[in-house]
Amino acid sequence: MSHTTSTRRGFTLPELMMSMAIMGMIVASLMAMGDAVYVSSEYSLGRSHASEQSRIAVSRIERAVHEAYTTPSFPSAGVMSTMVGSWRFPDTLIVWRPRVTPSTPDAEPFNADGPPRMNEIVVFCPNPDDPSELLEITAADDNTTALNVATLATSIAALKESDDADRVVLSDLLCTGTVSEVADSRARGRVRFEVVQRPSSSEIASTDWDDVAWVQGVASDQFGLAQIWVRFELQLWSTDSEDSREALPFFGSAAVYYKVEP
Repeated sequence: MSHTTSTRRGFTLPELMMSMAIMGMIVASLMAMGDAVYVSSEYSLGRSHASEQSRIAVSRIERAVHEAYTTPSFPSAGVMSTMVGSWRFPDTLIVWRPRVTPSTPDAEPFNADGPPRMNEIVVFCPNPDDPSELLEITAADDNTTALNVATLATSIAALKESDDADRVVLSDLLCTGTVSEVADSRARGRVRFEVVQRPSSSEIASTDWDDVAWVQGVASDQFGLAQIWVRFELQLWSTDSEDSREALPFFGSAAVYYKVEP
């Protein structure tokens, strides 16, 4: 009688070490892939969130300008700037918009020839208390009238600080920065407004009527077409995380057209 002996041999030490090394490489690859997917997802979500907020902010500003009222003496929009050292920050947009309600979508201003009342003024600016917020500020209950530019500037400065004003946060991702040349400079929101009047009041006053560069060349002996053009830029962070965020620029533009009579 013969006996068959079955011999079962395990892994040798080199084979075991090789298997563990391969398994470690696979795990490391999977972890790296997972991290890449997570970072990519966070990046995409952050940019999407910033883009969504920018669309809201841009559309609100453009709509206010489109609904604005203007006269040759009182333009529909203006910019208030702040000087910090040698830097100028044109970060406050003022729009003269008659109070529009569901029942009065085509509302007329209280003073058709100006100046506007404070409850017809819409202000867009960074939050003085939190510059990462872009605000839309109104004062629905303020019936006072700004008699001149200096008075209006004082009233707007008070409105921005008022606790009674109506505030809408258009974005809470506004990029901020400080002026390095100024000691203890406070952070300021990165938003810039520009208002261009075409043709300017001085051009209309000093140039022969037929030689004025009217908008789109529209003019006659009875009127000329003028424009208030508002352009702006805002920068939003792509995410709240300081480690991975980037500044994303967004731009907007809107215009109001009106007639100037000789």
